[in-house]
Amino acid sequence: MADTSGPAPGEMQLYDAVLPPLPDGPYQLHVQTIVTGGQFPLPESDSFFSIEGPRFALPATDVAAVHPPRNAQGTFDEVLPHIVLGRRTLPWERELDPQDLIPDPPPDPDEMEPRPLDVTAAPWLALLVFTEDPGAAEATVVTGVPLSTVITDPAIRARMNLTGDPDPVVDAVEAPGPLLRRLLPTKEEATLLSHVRRVNVDDRELAAGDTDGWFAVVMANRLPAPGHRHRACLVSLEQRTDLVPRVPGRAGDAVPAEPATARLVLLHTWTFTADTPNPGGGSFRELAVRLDSGLAGTGAADLTGTGHIPLTLHDRSGSDQPVFYRGPLTPHPVARDTLGPYHGADQARRVDPQTGAEDISYAAAFEVGRLLAAADPRLGQELMRWRRGAYREAARSSVATAAWDLVPQMVSDQPDALRTGMVAPVSVTVLERAGTGTGTSADTTGLQAARAAPGLDPVRLASAWNISAVQAQQLLTGQGDAAPAAAPPQSNAGLLAAREQMAATEGRRP
Repeated sequence: MADTSGPAPGEMQLYDAVLPPLPDGPYQLHVQTIVTGGQFPLPESDSFFSIEGPRFALPATDVAAVHPPRNAQGTFDEVLPHIVLGRRTLPWERELDPQDLIPDPPPDPDEMEPRPLDVTAAPWLALLVFTEDPGAAEATVVTGVPLSTVITDPAIRARMNLTGDPDPVVDAVEAPGPLLRRLLPTKEEATLLSHVRRVNVDDRELAAGDTDGWFAVVMANRLPAPGHRHRACLVSLEQRTDLVPRVPGRAGDAVPAEPATARLVLLHTWTFTADTPNPGGGSFRELAVRLDSGLAGTGAADLTGTGHIPLTLHDRSGSDQPVFYRGPLTPHPVARDTLGPYHGADQARRVDPQTGAEDISYAAAFEVGRLLAAADPRLGQELMRWRRGAYREAARSSVATAAWDLVPQMVSDQPDALRTGMVAPVSVTVLERAGTGTGTSADTTGLQAARAAPGLDPVRLASAWNISAVQAQQLLTGQGDAAPAAAPPQSNAGLLAAREQMAATEGRRP
């Protein structure tokens, strides 16, 4: 059982396998209720359901990382290619040979006692590595072909329940049959080539953007050849008893004959180039071999008493000046810098008062951190999301503030009856528009639409209240002397006519 405590920062936990509670496939659920103490016959019921995981296609989001990196070029001849999957149970959600049709290999005469084989959960995934030199590729990738052209054996299709289903379209890798039989792992090898890793989620360099820290790893069984281009292919071995060998490196006796060419369902693929090792190359091993271990000892450059090394800095003005630099690995105690945080590398530059030379140690550390952050795509997305959210909130706040400043001005110093009818609709309209966004550039707050209402038209207002247009304008804008009290209408007929006109006009508004 897996440890639920989790690894500490910087640690990794390894597991042979993480089996799913229920493998993929169809299931039947039978429900029966038994009541004791009397005869109470209750009906029984059956339900059918199916667990469907990735089978003939793998979403790109399930691939957390690959090594060697995609389209990379370097000295990869001493590292087995592997693929990291974010779904820890994926290699064991199906089985390579659930009916145990591939016989066990013969015992090794060199072993004192036969080793018990535990292949009851042989994973259905395998990573194959082919050379892909121009004009001499070992395999060919074919896309968008019917599954029936990949799995042609009727017995295998029957075991996979593919006889009555529609023929799905899949991607496949095609290679000579004898080559596939030599490259494909046996059931025992497939078990050894897949494992699970659990890392601490706080280690961003290990978590690879995952949320729970669990990863499944599928490794290849073939080292890349130096000086050649390669293609790595994650393939499905589900029920492929026609190709998986009994003994490593040869066909065995699982099937009577080898096909001229064969196809496997292709789930993921990438290419890389393995260079010939170069003593002057730039890989980590090549740099470590050339590392001058006497940097701080005999034959090293002149060091100060604090561990600084003198360097020459070529500044932005084009001139050279002497500076001092000290890395993080120093044998002297260092006081923590309290002048941060910094917004740029230039803010972290220092001048030594004793020598008068500049110390660029903190400036170099700031620049290294900035470059590491810029290389993290997830961090860039989070920063962009944070900036957009801040800009959006600032825009809404400024619009709401402007709206609240304009609404009191529009309704100030007005008669109570007029103010009571204006405050609610104007405030609600403006704040709704401000809350949903900044609006268009022509009417960002909705105040222009509010001013076009019939109740804010001075001509209609003068006609309805039996006042002059000047007085109506003063009522709406609050300009001039105290607004005169509105005289009562001369007759009910005139007021009713004005109201009907306003209602008819309002009804024609879109």
